[in-house]
Amino acid sequence: MLLPSDINGGSASMNVSVFIVTAMFQKVHYPQMVL
Repeated sequence: MLLPSDINGGSASMNVSVFIVTAMFQKVHYPQMVL
């Protein structure tokens, strides 16, 4: 979903937040993959 330009242009805190939200989203929808 994220483009390299977005990762390089964005702040580290924003990237971490997006990563955490994405991980939580995947955990909710695909719990078998997390376990």
